[in-house]
Amino acid sequence: RLFVADADNGMILVLDATNGSLVQTIRTVGGRPFKTPRGVSIVEAPAMSSPLLIVAELQRLLLLDLQGDLKSEIAVPGSEAMLGITNDDQADAVYVGDPGANKVHVFEWSEEGSDVNETTADDDDHGEDDA
Repeated sequence: RLFVADADNGMILVLDATNGSLVQTIRTVGGRPFKTPRGVSIVEAPAMSSPLLIVAELQRLLLLDLQGDLKSEIAVPGSEAMLGITNDDQADAVYVGDPGANKVHVFEWSEEGSDVNETTADDDDHGEDDA
């Protein structure tokens, strides 16, 4: 399966990875509509007993099972417009870009997302010249 964030329509599309056909749409989470899903990643970390679908919205992360049921919600204070997500399963970490805040948020956990720690990497002027 292929999971795609559709921010314009406020949903996650689940496609068949072999032929691209629509398998499922996930429009709500915890009985509420998505705010603005802007990135998805499947996490199969050693500390987790089953894979999770991580959805990045503007100012929160949602941890869902692969059927779309909410497992946890993480507010991200200081975020402005999270966009894009990737993960390192071996390190039990998820990285979320936040161009609005000029940061990369790093989330790490020990088991089932219950012990989540966040750190941020600021990009004040790396690679840019002040002219």
